[in-house]
Amino acid sequence: MALTKEEKYNGFLYPGLRLTLRFHKRNNINSLLEKPSIRPQVYYDKNTKVATPNPHEVLTFEIKDFSIEYEAVTLKSQEKMDRGKRGGKWYYDSPSVVPQSVEEGKMLTVNIVQVPKGAKVVVLTWMCFDELFFNESQGKHISPRFHFIPHAVNVKIAVEGAQANFMFPEGFKDVGTGDAHNSNTLRVYHDYLTRMKLYSKPFGKFVPQGAEKGRDQSFIVSFTNERLKNPTTLNVTVEYNDTMSPKGWYLVATIVEQHELTYYDKQEVKSVVVV
Repeated sequence: MALTKEEKYNGFLYPGLRLTLRFHKRNNINSLLEKPSIRPQVYYDKNTKVATPNPHEVLTFEIKDFSIEYEAVTLKSQEKMDRGKRGGKWYYDSPSVVPQSVEEGKMLTVNIVQVPKGAKVVVLTWMCFDELFFNESQGKHISPRFHFIPHAVNVKIAVEGAQANFMFPEGFKDVGTGDAHNSNTLRVYHDYLTRMKLYSKPFGKFVPQGAEKGRDQSFIVSFTNERLKNPTTLNVTVEYNDTMSPKGWYLVATIVEQHELTYYDKQEVKSVVVV
């Protein structure tokens, strides 16, 4: 909505449609819960395991009731009501989350993100192994924290065929170092995000001072105006300081496409990407 500047109204379903809801239980059910008691220094230390919690401290969940609230509308025109029962079209955003590992112990890494035709936006961030994959032996629950990769002194994002890198030809400076809070490129980028209404927190929350890691750091690359008629790629090149690229980190790309869903009576449901 912020990228397209479009006002989105409530959608509606035609009479007679059947909805199917599927729930998936994760085992261990607690694995997606944040654990504030685990300090970041411990969580991000690959050599440190978290002690097994007291059984009395582990929560148990039971779904006792589930309901859907809806608004029903009856049209005065019976002809329009009958036409609606025969089918129609809906539009929805379809995100795909694609993690890929970052080589460890390197002064420079390159990751290539495949962007399909019709993609509206690609959100790039980095996450460590324990944030993405549940490792019960470590005692660290999966965490939705998004970071600029540690030790990175320069990040360049290039769209295939583009004349320059995303936003800054020279790249984003000091994104994963202790000087990130003083990075002019990150300050300009943060200003861009707030002006576009893609982010609302102050710069100090986006890039905390000191050794504290941010929780919602990402690069948002929009293709809303380009209308991608063919697949393309994003090349993400990262340079590191003498500490080099960290172990067990992933570049995580969230690719959003818009789909058109079509249903007509006695025909199969069809879904196509809107270019």
